[in-house]
Amino acid sequence: MLLISKKSYYIDYFNINKNNIKETWKGIKQLITFKQTKNSIPMSLEVGALKLSNSPAIADAFNNYFSTVGFKSC
Repeated sequence: MLLISKKSYYIDYFNINKNNIKETWKGIKQLITFKQTKNSIPMSLEVGALKLSNSPAIADAFNNYFSTVGFKSC
C-alpha cells in the first residue's frame, strides 16, 4: 500500500512540475536520496595470523592486497 501511494505521489508531483526544472530536480533528489557516508580509518587489520595496528603497516597491507588481486585471480 505504501509503495502504491509513493508511486502515485511522485507521478502527480512530476506531472504538476513538468515545466519547472528546479522542482523536477528536487523530486529526483528525493527519490535518489543522496547520503554522504563518513569514511573511517581502520585501527587494526588481521592478515592471516598477524595483527597489524599501526597506520603505515595497515596501508602497506591494503596496498599489497589490492595491487596483487588481479594477478591472483588469473
